Amino acid sequence: RAWCAHCVKGKCKGSQHRKVDEEVKHEEQIPVISADYMFMSDKQKQEEEKGMPILVVKDRRTKVIRARVVPEKGKHWYAVKILGGIVGSLAYRRFILKSDQEPAIMNLKEGVKNESGPIEIMFEESPTYDSQGNGEIEHAVQVVQGQFRSMKDALESRYGVRFNGDHVCIPW
Repeated sequence: RAWCAHCVKGKCKGSQHRKVDEEVKHEEQIPVISADYMFMSDKQKQEEEKGMPILVVKDRRTKVIRARVVPEKGKHWYAVKILGGIVGSLAYRRFILKSDQEPAIMNLKEGVKNESGPIEIMFEESPTYDSQGNGEIEHAVQVVQGQFRSMKDALESRYGVRFNGDHVCIPW
């Protein structure tokens, strides 16, 4: 039962993620931009990383979601340029850059901070092993993956072909 402190301690999966009015006011003052990597492959297993990584970024204030393919995870010059360009286009002078605790995304964030000049970037990481702690960007990743699948299916049906991994299957 929710009213039983022992049941809550023994059975809950994580802390509740409710916002208190003061927290909401604080978050409205400092924008939060979340970032994570995703992969797209038909033959990819759940936790497998296959193909080039896609950087997904979401701004909490404007609800803008952007996704760009990068050559590799981590502090690659192109990925730093891409993320820096995305956060720069939002025109915040001060913001929180949120991610999980994966070393590659942490290095990327550090690279962007080093290149940001007068912009003040604060880091925030979701708690380890708490999938809901970074649920906002996880949802954005699902939105981007759904959009990719929709566009791929529309393209395949329009041209009567199936893209199958590395080659195209043309029904003759």
